[in-house]
Amino acid sequence: MSYLFVLGGARSGKSAYALGRARAMGGDAVTFVATARSADADPELARRIAEHRRERPGVWSTLEAGVDLAAAVRAASPGDVLLVDSLTLWASTLLEREADPVARWDEARRAIDARAQPCVIVSDEL
Repeated sequence: MSYLFVLGGARSGKSAYALGRARAMGGDAVTFVATARSADADPELARRIAEHRRERPGVWSTLEAGVDLAAAVRAASPGDVLLVDSLTLWASTLLEREADPVARWDEARRAIDARAQPCVIVSDEL
């Protein structure tokens, strides 16, 4: 398993860079794991989510993680490169909704570690 961790400031081009790297690694065989749910989004975030959707190739699979990132990772096609965008939004959702975010992260990390294909993970600098 190989990882690429893309870290940077808010709106610094992290997602675009990660998208390009995932495409280079997997071509059409990429699963995008969205950690921001459009149903939960404020108008600005909803606009950004829609923009990110337009930038992704239509042949890529997309999974919404919600609080259960591990389940989304396990649901991804085993042969696909995985693109998780973003840990920042996932962590903020966890902190709002979960009593034990550390256990959720441990479960997600184990699911990512079990994958054979590369994983590109995006997060803001915090």
